[in-house]
Amino acid sequence: MEKDERDLFSDAKINYRYFEVEENIWIKVYFFNPNTPKFNHSMVFIPGWTSTIYSWRYFLPVISKNINIIYIETREKSSSKTYKNCSYSINDISNDIISIIKALGLKDKTYSFSGSSLGATSILEVLIKSELNPLSIALILPNQYFNIPLLIYLVQYIPNSFFGILKSFVKYYMVYFKIDKNDSDHRISFLRSINKIDGEKIKKSALSFRKYRMKNEMVSKIKIETLVIGASDDPLHDHKQIINISKTLPNCKFIDFISFSRSHSSKAAESILLFLQKVILETNE
Repeated sequence: MEKDERDLFSDAKINYRYFEVEENIWIKVYFFNPNTPKFNHSMVFIPGWTSTIYSWRYFLPVISKNINIIYIETREKSSSKTYKNCSYSINDISNDIISIIKALGLKDKTYSFSGSSLGATSILEVLIKSELNPLSIALILPNQYFNIPLLIYLVQYIPNSFFGILKSFVKYYMVYFKIDKNDSDHRISFLRSINKIDGEKIKKSALSFRKYRMKNEMVSKIKIETLVIGASDDPLHDHKQIINISKTLPNCKFIDFISFSRSHSSKAAESILLFLQKVILETNE
């Protein structure tokens, strides 16, 4: 974590720890503990594909001021310790999350899940295939599949020595064709995040994600209280997918924050905290 990221959290103590999720694979997990917690609950937060803590600079400080955050940097992040032929599928990522929750000994309904994009999809996958029982889930821009271009099949043959050139192309393509031109905050976050990625891990994960599909009948089995946050003006995430997920989940509330940056904002964090407080109160009645 860089100094300007750490400085965002004046109301919380920060620690981190590595977890061995399978042999020779270690995942970095941050713990944000508020100086004066509002209530005794933890949020397990799974960020998106290329997200960094800076990507959540307006969101995370609001949450961490109120409740504990367990922030899991998934295996495709540069912080993970993996090996050459390691797999980076969503199945692997969801298994890692399950392993960490079990290692932490979190009891049923003492925690909630939240995450964005890849993180949100991984949370759904966790709940589809495991017996974990969080109190609630808050999903930001979730996916049932990933619109990764066919070009990725060519990218896998580009040697790592050319990754700097490839990164420049990706920056140009994303800024001019995929990111909302009116959303300067998203552009700033993306350009900072892309400089921190591990090229080999990102290539392998992209190839795997392109094959991924989550079926409606699996999503409909998740009965947990859910909040889904969308961003209808964001061209990077398929809004129709997000709406479909929100309609398929049986106990779901949906909020459209219009832009990508608003979905990552302090207002989005406040909405999730209000949702969580409501679920906690209803559970305690």
